[in-house]
Amino acid sequence: MKTEVELKEDIDILVQKLGKTREACISEKRSPTSVEIADSNDIMDQIEVLEKNLAYEQRTNGTLDRVKEASEKPDRTPLDTAKDEKRDRRNHFASNGEFFQAVMRAGMMGGSVDPRLSTRAATGLSESIPSDGGFLVDTEMSTEMLKNIWETSPILTRVSRTTLSGNKTGMKFNGLDETSRATGSRYGGIRAYWKGEAQDKVASTPKFRQIELNLNKLVGLTLAPC
Repeated sequence: MKTEVELKEDIDILVQKLGKTREACISEKRSPTSVEIADSNDIMDQIEVLEKNLAYEQRTNGTLDRVKEASEKPDRTPLDTAKDEKRDRRNHFASNGEFFQAVMRAGMMGGSVDPRLSTRAATGLSESIPSDGGFLVDTEMSTEMLKNIWETSPILTRVSRTTLSGNKTGMKFNGLDETSRATGSRYGGIRAYWKGEAQDKVASTPKFRQIELNLNKLVGLTLAPC
């Protein structure tokens, strides 16, 4: 059985293969061949299997960590610390797996919100508003979760990528002047008709446009009280 790290590496390799096939079709302005379609479907099937194995491995590890942590606690608690530990159990989660399960239930329609979620506010932000930090976890946990979503995202492999050469700061694309899907606008104005006997057809010609994309700096700013 492979570890979480090994499964993530295998998924990443397959995603890169899938992306290269799509990039080749886009750069050559063609549809994928039957062989490429078969290979891509096979790769996506493999990714689905690996994602199921990864979810199983993560859930298993979370359960084992929770059980291990519970078994390592002493049977007897000193009298002077009993109240503090009881309060800690009310306000904190036993493991990462327990926390994520509580977040999932809170996001479901009609789901109950675990009261412990409201106590995990991020330092410097408002704990009264969940979106402002009330449901945030520690920095290390957040970084790992975002990394997993980025590596396994099915959207990135479907995005068309264009590389600029040299010191270029933008690129122009030629395209059809299609502003809507209404009749007379599709494909830049080309019209199609159901053929009827002895009926006249009206000729149509497409219109084109030029799209210019320029590079810009992306800046993000957030305010946090001291």
